[in-house]
Amino acid sequence: MDLYINTQTIIIAVVAILVIFLFVKLFKKIVRVILILIVLAALAFYILIYSNIFTGPDNHKKYSIEYLKDKFCTEMPTQKDSVKCLLIVTPIYEDLKKTYTEEELLKLEKNPIEYFKALNQSIKKNKKDIMKNLAKNKQEQLWENFIQDLSKNYPEQELAE
Repeated sequence: MDLYINTQTIIIAVVAILVIFLFVKLFKKIVRVILILIVLAALAFYILIYSNIFTGPDNHKKYSIEYLKDKFCTEMPTQKDSVKCLLIVTPIYEDLKKTYTEEELLKLEKNPIEYFKALNQSIKKNKKDIMKNLAKNKQEQLWENFIQDLSKNYPEQELAE
């Protein structure tokens, strides 16, 4: 068995090795680029789904104090609803209106975390007076109902009690 190697065979072998080497390098770069694109796509998906950066102003309505007043004071079919509006929601609403300027309230609407901080502060600040007024009217259970209603509307947030 004679092994006959000529220059043409050597050149073909060297070219084949170079092509394989270049293909492996190119393949590594392609895989790296694909992995980077997957990570960027996942990050963009996370931002799009879980943040409010791309949402319009209408999506923030539920984080406004006007929404709070509308929710609890617009439809009041029972006397308890009227008491809840008058003795619980109105003091909190008025406190928020006094504490923040219109511009600050608009900023709060766009930042749910800050909105809930402000709402919690107002709830804590007014709780004693609210409870006192509810006790005078023998309606203390309305406080728990109010907190439960808020918790249902904003399940992702922990409200002050």
